[in-house]
Order: sequence, then structure tokens, then C-alpha cells
Amino acid sequence: MKPGTLFFGGVVETMRPDRGPVNSLAYRGGAILAVGNNLESDSDFSNFRKVNLHGAALYPGFVDAHTHFCYYALSLDHINLSGVASLPEALKKIKVHTENIVSQNWIVGGGLQVELFTERRWPAAADLDSVSSVRPAVIYSHDQHSLWVNSEALRRAKITRRTPDPAGGRIERGSDGTPSGILRENAAYDVVLKLIPELTGAEKKKLYARALKSAYANGVTGVHSFDTGSRFDFLVERANAGKLGLRVNFYINTSDLERASRVLGQAPAYGFGDDFFRIAGVKFFADGSLGSKTALLHQPYSKSRGSCGVAVKSHTDLTVLARRAQKLGLPCAIHAIGDRAVTNVIRALAKVAPPCGARHRIEHVQMVRRTDIPALKRLRAVASMQPQQLPGDVESIHELWGARARNCYLFRTMIEKGIPLAFGSDVPIEPLDPLAGIRDAVYRRSRISRRILNPPERITALQAARAFTAGPAFAAGEERYSGALLPGYRADLVILSGNPRGISRKQLSELHIAATILNGKCVYSDGALDLDS
Repeated sequence: MKPGTLFFGGVVETMRPDRGPVNSLAYRGGAILAVGNNLESDSDFSNFRKVNLHGAALYPGFVDAHTHFCYYALSLDHINLSGVASLPEALKKIKVHTENIVSQNWIVGGGLQVELFTERRWPAAADLDSVSSVRPAVIYSHDQHSLWVNSEALRRAKITRRTPDPAGGRIERGSDGTPSGILRENAAYDVVLKLIPELTGAEKKKLYARALKSAYANGVTGVHSFDTGSRFDFLVERANAGKLGLRVNFYINTSDLERASRVLGQAPAYGFGDDFFRIAGVKFFADGSLGSKTALLHQPYSKSRGSCGVAVKSHTDLTVLARRAQKLGLPCAIHAIGDRAVTNVIRALAKVAPPCGARHRIEHVQMVRRTDIPALKRLRAVASMQPQQLPGDVESIHELWGARARNCYLFRTMIEKGIPLAFGSDVPIEPLDPLAGIRDAVYRRSRISRRILNPPERITALQAARAFTAGPAFAAGEERYSGALLPGYRADLVILSGNPRGISRKQLSELHIAATILNGKCVYSDGALDLDS
């Protein structure tokens, strides 16, 4: 039998409040055998390879509870406008990118952050035409709820002044009704996206390998993914070939249920799959986003002439979709950012119980009325939230939602009220970086002004770390073998340069990943410890 590995001389965070930290852990193959104090002196482990942590901290491998992982991988060669602070700068970056592409491919990008622009306006198709008039071009907004397109993309998609706004979406227009070049929500821009050619198999594999490397370097051993269309097919192909590279709990978009049945060879069922790929639920949308002013609110946006956002799905539609998922034996994961959307989701899910052992979840929950908190707790659904989005949202929250800022990103309230919390990044919207998410949950500070949003809602680094470990495991019904460091649990581990528990905010900012272990194998190391790669 192959000898196991024993870590000692550091802090082992079990992630169980009733166990607390210990100083050693032993595992063999893909399973943890023992956790405790001074196991290196125990004769039962005399033949184990000993690794001295030298004060480092051992945590369960981080799991990002909200990703579009395959889309993230395939978008690694797109234009990235994140952090670009003016329209001329954005156009210059797009122009350089287009000049480096020899073929007549579509120009695709993302990360457009109009709130950072000195012009403080949404760009138009004509702006994009100035750097890409022959090739069709599409640029996602940072939140991916708006799409900036050029005239050629509009022409190919046959979107004209006579094209009506689709249900659950909006085509922004000039005074004469001509499409401006900004399309809001998937219902409006899906017709454009469907025209973009697929990458080749070789291109996809190369980009996916880059994404895996990034995940490992950030301590990520698993993700919950919400990919759609052919990206679901790609992940299933990788899983069937044993080349997925990390653990994936997959939530199928309602529009992909028939497709999933064909790809899987059967109707999707909760828990279908194996240790690396598993069907975990159904995903659909209640509203849009803050940045695109399509998050659905009870009261209008500030200075908005009465706009309350967009109901991507009505309360009735949400109930119908939830019951459809229930018939399939699947729990729901419903996107809801605005407070009215959250209310609608709570009302819908209250009528539809999840299957035994499964949990409904509400994605984002960026704003929720305090009066809805008791109903949310009774629902026993998971609040799936993204702390990394907070620093970029602070200014928009105050500008667009005003005094309702006190109801935003209620991390501490969720914990104190006993509402299960799972953290994610929504990559590629934010980087796949749980340590950054932990810091943002602790700091709650604007990326622009350093203003702190709702200081009473700060949580500790350990609480945030639980939301990246135990939280995702609970959300996916895997808490009996994942998300904690206990005998019999998966040997998915991350070694941190220090322990987030109890350190200062300055020290927290200096933490880094020392090593990542997936299924008992070291997949990343910074070289500081004596580990086999």
C-alpha cells in the first residue's frame, strides 16, 4: 500500500465550530485518515511522509460557489476592459486587439465598466464602429447583463428600429428609435451571441488548461458552475474522459434541460455523476443587475423617472419553473439581485419544496428588505453571495439605491439569523480568487473611493473562509464528505502562508496560497514546502 502523507507543525482548521483547530493531519490517496494534535509522534503513522508546515495553515480546498467556469476559460483570449477609466482608452485597447487578429473573426470582449468612465455615459454602436466597422464586435458589460455591439453585429442579428423589445430584455434606442448599440439582458442579446462561431476543440482545450492552472494557484479545488449551451457539453466531455481537473457541481439553465438530457443520455437528476462532475440543480433568473439598472426593485432607482428595473421572470413564471424543477427532482438556484426580485423568489420557493437532501439557493441577494429576512430563514435556502462584487458596487449602490444601501450585502445578518451562506466570484465577472473574496467580505471597501459599505455587516476572515469551504459543500448537499477537514472527508486541501483566524487586516492582505492539493495530489506549490508536484 502506498504510504500516506502527514502534515504537522502548523494550524489545521477543521471548519467545524465544535472541533476547532488542531496542528496535524494525515491522508492517504484521496481521503483524510486522521486530524489531531502531534500525530507525527503517533506510531500508526510511522511510515507516512512527514511535511512540516512551519506555521502555515491547512484549510479545506476552496470551492467557488458561483462561477461560469468554462465560459471563463474560453474567454481568456477576449479583450478585457476591466479597470479601463475612459471611452478613448477602451477604444484604443479594442483597436490594438483587432489589429492583432488577421482573420475576419468576431471581436469579443468584456469587463466594460461605465461607472469608471470619465464620460459617465454608455457608449454607442458608432463608437465601436470607429475601431471595428467591418468585423462584428460585441463587448460585455462588467456584470454581463448588457452587451455593447457595433453596427455590423446589429446588421447580422437583424436588429433594427422595428425590432420590438423582447420579454425580459430591452434594446436601448436613440430618439428616432434606432438601436443605440446597447442591449440589456440575455433576452435582447442572445440573438447576437448565437452568431459568434465556436472555437475549435484544440483552442478550447488550451484555454481550459490555462483556467485550471489559475484555479490551482488560487487554492480552488472545486466550483459550482452555471455554464450554458455547448459549454455544458464541453464539461461533460472532459468529465467522461477523466480530464475535468477539479470538482464541478453543475446547475443547468432551464433553457438547456432538453440539451442536458441528450448529452447525459438521461433526464438530469440530482446527484447524477461522480466525485468530479455532479448535477446539482437548475438555474434561472428573476431579474437583471445593478450596473445595468435592470435589478428589480420595490421602489424606483434614484433619479430614474420611475424605473424599477426588469422582471426577467415574473413571480408566476418563477413558480412555474420551480415546479418544473421539482418534478425533475432538482433544487433551484435563482438569480435575484434587487429587493423585489428577492421577494418574488422567496414567495415562489415557499410553494415548492426541494428534493430530500437538496437545498434551494438564491444567487447574489445583493439587496433584501429587512422584513423579508424571517421569510428567507423559514425557506432554509442558501444565500449564494459574491463579496468580490461589493468593492465595485459601492458607488453605484449609493447613487442608484440611496438609503437602501443599508440593506445591501448583508453578510453578518445572514450568519446571525442562521441563513446558510456560500461565497463565490461569478468568474469571469470577478477573478477566481477566494482570498480576495475573504478580504472583501472583511473590508467592504469601495474600489474607487475607499468608502466602506455598511460597516456593521463586516464579518471575520474565518467566517468568510467557511463560506468558501463548508458553505458550498452544504449548498450542494456534500457536507458529509466535503468542506471540512475530518476523517473520511476528501483530501482536497489548501495551504495558506498564514492563518486568517484572528490576524489583522494588514496581515490578511499579505496572505497567499502556498500549495493546493486535489484528491490527495499536489497540483500547485510556491516551492516553500517540501511537496511532491
